[in-house]
Amino acid sequence: MADNFQPGDTVILKSGGPKMTIDWVGAQFEHSTTQGAACTWFDDKNKPQHKWFPLTSLKQVVEEQQQPQPTVGRGNGGQSWMEG
Repeated sequence: MADNFQPGDTVILKSGGPKMTIDWVGAQFEHSTTQGAACTWFDDKNKPQHKWFPLTSLKQVVEEQQQPQPTVGRGNGGQSWMEG
């Protein structure tokens, strides 16, 4: 699962906390073997925060997709009742 993290993914720490967005994935230091992700989130004062976390400490957040709302008065093949 850790190999599936991509920039733009929404994640949280396995221990809890705010939703964060991954900025980039890779080693924190040039000669490090630990892979991680640089993440951005907003604190309780709506101030952006940034930090690198090991991939093993993160889990992906599955966002629920919003269902499109039906258009009122367009149940006749896209025509309104006035268009006949």
